[in-house]
Amino acid sequence: MRVLVDLFKQGWFIFLLLVVIFGLLTLAIFLIRKFIINKNKKDDKPTDEKAAEETLGRYLEDVEDPEAIREFDEYDKSKED
Repeated sequence: MRVLVDLFKQGWFIFLLLVVIFGLLTLAIFLIRKFIINKNKKDDKPTDEKAAEETLGRYLEDVEDPEAIREFDEYDKSKED
């Protein structure tokens, strides 16, 4: 017991003890985040097509004007010919 008290009086031992404690704490947090938290979250990454469709959906609006719809149809027909 006396040896342990003498070690705690040494400055380098206290520093080493703090480094070990914080290292173990960091390792525990890393392992918890890697194995436990990630199993609860299953993020499905969207495909490129789905991501592009969502991006276009934010910027584009549906055409409701009948005149514009008719012009689009005429353009598509002329393009097919």
